Amino acid sequence: MYKKQKVSHNNNKKIILGALAVAIVATLVWAIFFRNSTSQTTPTPDKLQTVNLEPATPDDQEYSNSFKDGSAQDENNPPQDPNPNPDNGGTPNPPAKAPATPVVVDAGQYGGNIEARAYVPGVFEEGGACRFVFTSGATVVEKQTAAAADATNTRCENLRFSAAELPQGSWSMTVTYSSETHEGASQPVSLEVSQ
Repeated sequence: MYKKQKVSHNNNKKIILGALAVAIVATLVWAIFFRNSTSQTTPTPDKLQTVNLEPATPDDQEYSNSFKDGSAQDENNPPQDPNPNPDNGGTPNPPAKAPATPVVVDAGQYGGNIEARAYVPGVFEEGGACRFVFTSGATVVEKQTAAAADATNTRCENLRFSAAELPQGSWSMTVTYSSETHEGASQPVSLEVSQ
């Protein structure tokens, strides 16, 4: 009985070693085949193309839009401004700004403060400014905040100031947005100021 166990133990060792040898040979064959097949199809780093995932610059957007309206020009022959400005020595007029319509999210009195929030949908840029214009009769009060790109739009920094700066009563507020490339105004919203 002791010898049978030893023989079966030796047979198990032979089976395990044989399976291990087959696995090693199969791995080597696969590695050689895989290396040879990929080395022929994988481009070298100097042949790889990169993709720029940054948001489009205003120039990129203008170039892309020129194909949409059929006014695309050859890169070697850029378009000329057909209406040079004679008031400044024939220098072409600056391009018109694209429209932007701010949306007022909230405007009201909270305790002793006036607060307002707005954003500019469809515009994703840094460097713009938001002007909050409060009007009641002939009285006009203006406040300005910076604007910055958030995840999908341009957001006006939240406005907060003392309610004492606005006389008590009904007010209308409009937000205007302006940058190097966009400008526009929101629809007016109403708010009540109580001291």
